[in-house]
Amino acid sequence: MTKSYILISSGLMMGLFFGVLLRHYRVCLVAAISHWVLLRNHRYMVTIVAAALVAILATQLLEISGTVAIANTSYRDGVLDWLGAIYGGLMFGIGAALAGGDAARTVIRAGEGSFTGIVVLIVFMLSAYMAQYGWLEPARLWVTAQTSITLVGGDTGLAPLLGISKWLPLLIISALLLIYLVRVWKQHGEVALLVIGILFGAVVIPAWYISGVVTVDEFAPEIKPTSLTVVGALSRIGSVVLLKGVPEASIPIFFVIGLFLASLIYSLLWRRWEFSRPQTRTLVTAVIGAVLMGIGGTVSYGCNIGQGISGLSTLSVESLLAVAAIFCGVWLGTLVLGRLRA
Repeated sequence: MTKSYILISSGLMMGLFFGVLLRHYRVCLVAAISHWVLLRNHRYMVTIVAAALVAILATQLLEISGTVAIANTSYRDGVLDWLGAIYGGLMFGIGAALAGGDAARTVIRAGEGSFTGIVVLIVFMLSAYMAQYGWLEPARLWVTAQTSITLVGGDTGLAPLLGISKWLPLLIISALLLIYLVRVWKQHGEVALLVIGILFGAVVIPAWYISGVVTVDEFAPEIKPTSLTVVGALSRIGSVVLLKGVPEASIPIFFVIGLFLASLIYSLLWRRWEFSRPQTRTLVTAVIGAVLMGIGGTVSYGCNIGQGISGLSTLSVESLLAVAAIFCGVWLGTLVLGRLRA
């Protein structure tokens, strides 16, 4: 099998697998945080935390064992764009709350036939493209150049930055996440949602391994291992659509395509595909949210999937900042949306 075939087929399979689970169980970061903030219910947060725990454990073991060069990924490139991670994460989080779903959920909703979901996905994609490659790119790069910090060690990983063993942050963070799961399990735990979280987190293993080992090209050392993401893939898909190009063979791009196809096929097979139109006010709010998601996700170098699972699993300081900002942004957006609907 060729390298392109492996990347395309593996990305599609991961997207189809991920998409069916998301479509059936309707897990979403926005739902998790809104349930926690408004209802004091942690049932979906169990899924999110379990996914983070498994992704971190798996990725760090791949790095410590020397299986995959995680330190060479874009999340650990040695340039700490702390401001972009923070304000971009906040923008993405607020936007996700206003749009009614995180990055993956937006793709799933479009596949379900939701008019709002389709519009949000298109605006999300175009906004990400504009921030990554379009007229917003110069401003983004200028702010990054003025505020980012180039680290002497060339690695934004938590352990290298602090000069400590890689095992220490892995054990501490894993223990904290595990303690959370144990504490909330009795009242809010559901076996199905816990299993879904474990499976979500585990998907990074084949993604890292295929991109970092199986398809490594010794004649192109500049190509770095990649894992799952949505906003970055959408910006590249947007460039293909607008410039009439050909999509590159990569796991992230075909992961997103797989997400959409999984939702569409699932909805058609179970006769749940319905082209529904929203109220004008709801659509306007969702579109504003989509713009914030596209720009914010690009500025922070990832969405709740790109930074929340892939980036966080590398224990990059930049990813930790972005994830914290995304959580705060969704929380703020949830409160704002509650006031708008009051």
